[in-house]
Amino acid sequence: MAVERRRLQLAGALVATACLPGLGRAADYPSKDIRLVVPYPPGGATDFIGRTLAAELTVRLGRGVIVENRPGAGTNIAAEFVARAPADGHVILLADSATLATNKTLYRKLSYDPQRDLVPVARVARIPLLLVAPAGGETRTLAMLHAKARSDEITYGSPGLGSPHHLAMALYARRAGLHTNHVPYKGAAPVLQELLGARLDAAFLDLPTVRSAMGGGRIKVLAVGTKERLDAMPGVSTLDESGAAGFDAFAWQGIVVPVGTPAAAVGRLGGALDDILTTPAVVKKLEEAGVLAAPASQAEFARFIAEESARWGTVIREAGLSLE
Repeated sequence: MAVERRRLQLAGALVATACLPGLGRAADYPSKDIRLVVPYPPGGATDFIGRTLAAELTVRLGRGVIVENRPGAGTNIAAEFVARAPADGHVILLADSATLATNKTLYRKLSYDPQRDLVPVARVARIPLLLVAPAGGETRTLAMLHAKARSDEITYGSPGLGSPHHLAMALYARRAGLHTNHVPYKGAAPVLQELLGARLDAAFLDLPTVRSAMGGGRIKVLAVGTKERLDAMPGVSTLDESGAAGFDAFAWQGIVVPVGTPAAAVGRLGGALDDILTTPAVVKKLEEAGVLAAPASQAEFARFIAEESARWGTVIREAGLSLE
């Protein structure tokens, strides 16, 4: 019933915006192929989400949706490109927490303003983060990790400065009183390889990255970063359950467009995304890759961005993090 009610609300909003003068008609959009810009290289979790959405949007919108990877600068290259693109709904961005919530605090200067230059369309996904360690090392349990980090220090890796993985460990280390040494890498895959070789003590990694390595027994999931246990590993405790009350860290993605994009185009795009993310086959496909469908309307997504910006902005400032 909740899904059907949301669809009816979206349909009503679409009809209303299509009738307003100067805003165009939903039937006019899209008038050509759509470019879906992904701010990371091919092959990662965000790229997988983008390509899944592109294929489904192509069917629902009747026009080709082409994925265009524009990685670099903590998603800022892609964000600036889309912010400066024509505001007609034919260039859209699969943005994440960095793009919309943390970069504005983390970077001393941005070439775009996420609130001024980009308009949220819909949240689409969450990617759980897991605290992991080498299976045979001296940090193979949460208690052992804490013991080493309090008497000496632990070396942890992340896919990059200011990434959700980095910020999750910064928050956890501060909450748990851990002494840490951070080593940033270019992506999650090198972090995983360093863990498998026991050259790092721990890291927060996303479920899609970790999933393939869990079966070999060379990596140990110490705890789940999300507040709720995961259906994929119901026997693994959360950090919230393990003493870090209220701890909740995950990566997330959503679709945004340049400011000034016609409301009718935003409405049709949002309606198509809602339909995609409540389709059981799509939800299952994402879950099998370690991604959780997390549909939210434009208004809900805007509130979520504001909450995440405030939450992680505090973490960044308390940790003294800053990038040029």
